[in-house]
Amino acid sequence: VRHHLVGNISGAITIDSSGFWHCSQALTDAATQLLDLYVPLLAKNKTSRLVVAHLGQTLDGFISTTSGASHYVTGPENIIHLHRMRALSDSVLVGANTVCIDDPKLTTRLVT
Repeated sequence: VRHHLVGNISGAITIDSSGFWHCSQALTDAATQLLDLYVPLLAKNKTSRLVVAHLGQTLDGFISTTSGASHYVTGPENIIHLHRMRALSDSVLVGANTVCIDDPKLTTRLVT
């Protein structure tokens, strides 16, 4: 976010008791969108539960290739985003077939 502060890079981002974030100086649209996406996951005084769903699929709606391979259907950038989301989450839920067939490594290894 510091690369998207307008002007001086000494701006501070704070989160109020309601979970809304504030910045001491102007941000670019890209930084604002990033904070709108991730700050709710970081709020210390969460007043309600937050559930985030993440589904990777091809443009035509499939979740694997014709051969059944499902690894990296969405590409490397999405895998990194998925690892970030896991790092911010308290738990991860996957289906039984995913566990039995894919034996997933549900880690955050790409972002830690």
